[in-house]
Amino acid sequence: MSVGLYARSRSSELIKIGIPVDHIGFQIGETAQVHTGGILQATPHAVRGSNVPGVSRETFAVFMEPNWSEPMVCPADIDPTSAQSQSSAANLPKGVPPLALRWQASNGTEEGKPVQTFGEFSEATHKFYY
Repeated sequence: MSVGLYARSRSSELIKIGIPVDHIGFQIGETAQVHTGGILQATPHAVRGSNVPGVSRETFAVFMEPNWSEPMVCPADIDPTSAQSQSSAANLPKGVPPLALRWQASNGTEEGKPVQTFGEFSEATHKFYY
């Protein structure tokens, strides 16, 4: 496997991503996945670095996220259980927990149903990895 960015397809195939030098790539995260009710799906990905002495990988990551206390809800007209497609959940790499284990699904329309905030979702996700 060569150096570079890799993503896992919905059929679990590992694909090396090539982004032309005059383009920019965006990885859609799970927050956008929840807030769109699954219209956008997060993509499992990883970067393989170089083992050549004197060669390093440099990245400038910019994370766009809601306020810590922002509710993590789907649009009112979308069933929250569709926020992660079945094929996406079934083909996650080993060790990556499905969204349903970390997010208390809600479309924010049910009275009295707990709504998980972005901060609570982030903490639940962190606990799965650390």
